[in-house]
Amino acid sequence: MTTTDPATVRELRRRWKPRKNDPAIKSLGIRLHRAWSWMTRLEELDEVGLSSEDTHLIFSWIALNSLYGTWDPVRQEPEADRASLDRFNGRLFTLDQDKRLESMLVEHKKLVKAIVSDEHLSKYFWRDPGEGEAKRARYAGNKTNSLYVEKRYPVILDMVLQRVYLARCQLVHGAATYKSRLNRTALRRTGRFLHLYLIEASLILIDHAGADGWDDLCYPPTQ
Repeated sequence: MTTTDPATVRELRRRWKPRKNDPAIKSLGIRLHRAWSWMTRLEELDEVGLSSEDTHLIFSWIALNSLYGTWDPVRQEPEADRASLDRFNGRLFTLDQDKRLESMLVEHKKLVKAIVSDEHLSKYFWRDPGEGEAKRARYAGNKTNSLYVEKRYPVILDMVLQRVYLARCQLVHGAATYKSRLNRTALRRTGRFLHLYLIEASLILIDHAGADGWDDLCYPPTQ
């Protein structure tokens, strides 16, 4: 993200305004409106010093879920997170003519490696907590070097978001204490990455998304 790019929700809304009333992208507009409402509240909490690493991650994931959530017309319920998020990320990379995601991942490579290397954010570690799985997590972090060389940015993004999702699950499923000293670093890193990702995803959608593929909105407004 360059110094001239929007960094606040107000700036994102201003950039979206010329397209806002296009009926062909109404569903996309609802997704962005929902996501930005949570991001706005987080900005407000930050301004008065009432936010925490926990609220940053939870509110940011809700914002992301607003963008990727997909309705399953057969089962008549929201589609599983992983399938919806994978499809959303694939769509973003297709739309990303300006290579925003690539630039973000390269600029914040140190943050990416720190998240991927954290054994407490690895699902494998929790299957058998111990030094063996901790080493496996650290190896995954080192593996990102070759992925960067090969420019496999979708794979890198997926690796990071898997770990962010695990941190999110620990919080929303009651598997962590609010403001626990044990997970501050992990939540600070994952929340930071998620914020960066949300800004870039918003800009890609504002600048390049068309009408196709957004009508599978979960729980659309009824009035």
